[in-house]
Amino acid sequence: MSRFVVVVDTQWDFMAGEGALSVAGAAALVAPMQAWLSALQPADVAGVLFTFDTHFRETYAASPEAAMFPIHCVRDTPGWANMLDIALLDPAIPAWRIEKGCSTCGPSPGWRSRTRAIRARHRSRARRSSVAWLRNTRRTSW
Repeated sequence: MSRFVVVVDTQWDFMAGEGALSVAGAAALVAPMQAWLSALQPADVAGVLFTFDTHFRETYAASPEAAMFPIHCVRDTPGWANMLDIALLDPAIPAWRIEKGCSTCGPSPGWRSRTRAIRARHRSRARRSSVAWLRNTRRTSW
């Protein structure tokens, strides 16, 4: 029976010692997690989903989360980057990314209703969803 792996928020701001919301000892988990993911076999795994906490500098201050936490995981910044290297996954294992964040942190009106699926070797539109971006992509860093 195949299993599906979900990797939650393995981003620099959470896992690196210098990250905006670093968790003590998390950096030490990167190498074993990478080794485990690299050892996954296509016959045993239906896919891997990486979640990304995603915020936007322009709107974070107005979000409920801003009262509790400093700004973190700002899209397209080093703190938002995944600490794990997706390129080390077996190419036969589908990998997806889902970006999630607070409900008021979108860069523009209606951003949470736009979903884009990017498939390996081609792009296609997906149905509308409450997820910011859903990607099935290969061999690129996120």
